[in-house]
Amino acid sequence: MSSREPVHIQIGDKIAERFINNVVHLTVKLADGEMDGFGFVVGELRNKLYVVTANHVVHSDKPDMETKEVLVKFYDDEAGEPIPAELLDIASSQLDAALLRVSKPEWYRWERKVLSSDYRKGDKVWFIGQSRKWIVPTDDYAGNLQNNEPGWDGQITFYITSVKPGTSGAPLFTENGIIGMITTDNYLEARAC
Repeated sequence: MSSREPVHIQIGDKIAERFINNVVHLTVKLADGEMDGFGFVVGELRNKLYVVTANHVVHSDKPDMETKEVLVKFYDDEAGEPIPAELLDIASSQLDAALLRVSKPEWYRWERKVLSSDYRKGDKVWFIGQSRKWIVPTDDYAGNLQNNEPGWDGQITFYITSVKPGTSGAPLFTENGIIGMITTDNYLEARAC
């Protein structure tokens, strides 16, 4: 007879397995320092990947802090060197969203059908990415959606205690897939677009 206790499977981890390879860590080099956050692959064209992230991750709110370089680190290549990305000039300050283009490594594979518009108030939500690691909160620290749809400002509001600085740009997901990108942490209430 085994003395080992049964392992509890975390729902968030199980769902995240489908699209964790889409999630990238970003290091942003500024004129005076560095910032970091996350993003996720949303498209591919001619061996280039397109990554969405929060605009405030790649642009400082200080006007004299110019973005010098954005580096992308892939989940499957955590020990490898980061790849420079091109910051495309189509950012939306209204939605706090920005788009990057990066060369696709030969070995890289991503999941294309991960976005979902099917969610309801009270649904559990998780994210992937915090403190430079591909962290998924345990089910005990998952959040709950506040509304059935985004607000007038395009924001999805949810209650959660596990979002912290360094989570911006990470995908927000339910059991059905990615529903948004984390842009704001305001203690218990966070926002995504």
